[in-house]
Amino acid sequence: AGFNSPESDQYIQIKHRIIDLVTRKPGFDPEAQSSTLASAYHGKGLVLYHRRENIDEAMECFAQAVKYYPDYHVARNFHAVCLMMKGRLDEAEADLNSSIEIFSRKMEKNSNNGYLVQAKETLEELKGLQRWKAACGYPSALAEVIEVVPGGQAERLGLAVGDRIVSVGGLFSIKLMFLLATLNALDDRSADLVFLRAGQERTVRLEGG
Repeated sequence: AGFNSPESDQYIQIKHRIIDLVTRKPGFDPEAQSSTLASAYHGKGLVLYHRRENIDEAMECFAQAVKYYPDYHVARNFHAVCLMMKGRLDEAEADLNSSIEIFSRKMEKNSNNGYLVQAKETLEELKGLQRWKAACGYPSALAEVIEVVPGGQAERLGLAVGDRIVSVGGLFSIKLMFLLATLNALDDRSADLVFLRAGQERTVRLEGG
């Protein structure tokens, strides 16, 4: 089932229920660590993140996961990616460095370092975005349109070869796979697509459905 499916809605409701049960329990200390709360917030954040409908809410879920379990390096990774899509690169860099430090400390005797590799790769991508921002003012990978298929969506939108995508629905195009995921997640929602042509910023409307 996809992230916009009824099953995903039920999953979010379950996570909501867990959060309510824990936080409304007599004697609950909002400052105490809780792996149960951290996991619930992280799970909810993942669905919201993949839907691309409300990245701010997803980011808040990941922040809550880290609040209740500061060593939750995976939640820090996703929080950092959300920050990158919002153009908040310095904050994302701090998150990724913390994630790398935590993971290195926790997994130093474990050869399964997939998450560590991923965090380091994301950090390198972030540095690339920082260079783009310094050069052109946009915290975006500026994915380039290399082909316009006759009758395709790009042609209908008026895009041309050489145009560079800045953002979709207010989320910066931090790399091609994220841009495609954002486009695929739109479903019936409409969104503005911002692109550059010959250095000039233009906006077109992506209609849902």
